[in-house]
Amino acid sequence: MSDVPGKTAMRWMRRLLILLPVAAAATALALPKLMREPEVIRTGDGVRMTFAGMIGDVASKSVVFIGEGHDIPQHHRIELQVIRSLHERKRPIVVALEMFPQTEQRELDKWVAGESSPPEFIKAYRRNWGEDWRLYRDIFLYAREHRIPMIGINVPQEVVRKVSLEGFSALGAKEKESLPPGVTCSFGADYMDYVRRVFRAHRLQGGDFAHFCEAQMLWNKGMAWNLEKYVGKNRRSTVIVLTGKAHAVKEGIPAHLERSTLPVAVLLPDCPQEQDRRMVVRDADYLVLR
Repeated sequence: MSDVPGKTAMRWMRRLLILLPVAAAATALALPKLMREPEVIRTGDGVRMTFAGMIGDVASKSVVFIGEGHDIPQHHRIELQVIRSLHERKRPIVVALEMFPQTEQRELDKWVAGESSPPEFIKAYRRNWGEDWRLYRDIFLYAREHRIPMIGINVPQEVVRKVSLEGFSALGAKEKESLPPGVTCSFGADYMDYVRRVFRAHRLQGGDFAHFCEAQMLWNKGMAWNLEKYVGKNRRSTVIVLTGKAHAVKEGIPAHLERSTLPVAVLLPDCPQEQDRRMVVRDADYLVLR
């Protein structure tokens, strides 16, 4: 959950000033060779299995969540490998992104259709996401090359930021029109403990935990709401969701998918920075090792 609302202006400025070799991005449609196939642990029974075996398992799912550490390159290589593996199985797939709000869908459609240049799209990317474009570049290029639909499922940054500072009740009727109703700070005990630890790590002066917690719930419920609307109209595709790990775990976005019969799988790349949070059945279905 490194994408916490209300980050300091200094941090955003550093990220937005990252220089990108645009010319290289414009000609990088020939993807680099993918990494060696990682090993996988199926958390339900602790069985170690091949990456290909996991892909075979999740190919029939409606939604596949991949929980990333936003700034960990290895996680993005795993995401690309999942996308590529499912695509090569001739499975209709869609890539859903925390990195773009639903309101920016036109930018993603233009990119996949080849109607916007890399410099134009990078501008849109930077407007919506603070992480270095190079971390995600190969995923976006692969989707464009193979015309794989990409959808934005997040809620607007300014709305999440306002809730984080003032609470959900501070939103006006117009702001709530495109949001799920009933956003409150009501997580299960384990997830609530995790939210509290993240709050302590990122708390700003004068920050209020109840408002911060509501912002996390808005993120999870909002992305679930947008995702469910899309899946309801596109039942034949597997939607691969790229989002932060705290949103991808079963108590995050998946807990708010109201269609209880919707087949879902959660994949978590190994993340040594969070050794205190054990990867057990309640968190994910598969743990992808380095």
